[in-house]
Amino acid sequence: MENASKALIIAGAILIAIVLIAVGVLVVNNMNEPVEQGVEGMTDQAKQIFNRKFESYQGEQNAGNVRALLSAIRASNASDTQIHEVKVTYNDGSADIVKDITDDTNITKAQNAITTANTYTVTFSYNSGIIDGVTIKKK
Repeated sequence: MENASKALIIAGAILIAIVLIAVGVLVVNNMNEPVEQGVEGMTDQAKQIFNRKFESYQGEQNAGNVRALLSAIRASNASDTQIHEVKVTYNDGSADIVKDITDDTNITKAQNAITTANTYTVTFSYNSGIIDGVTIKKK
């Protein structure tokens, strides 16, 4: 009789452990969902506000405007409130094309490479209606 009650206690403990693990898995999956849906969940107005910070720099630009654009991108990427980073591709006309820059140090390097003697073409790429990439090409 004692062995049977101990077996029931062990079986109950195992069932409780299984239920706790299942609840833990559900909680972890639900926590990841909002991050994955962040950009898709943005309203059209929020997307327009985000894009508006950069779209005025589209087309042919002088060095000052390109530096200002890179500063705006750097500030946006560093912001804790933004869930979305903008990647920068810089092409200075040589074989060295710097792609997908998002960190502060490399954006600063690209800013320093911009010279006032040149003009630049700025184009944007969009993903789900929001700017996710900027290409800067020296003319």
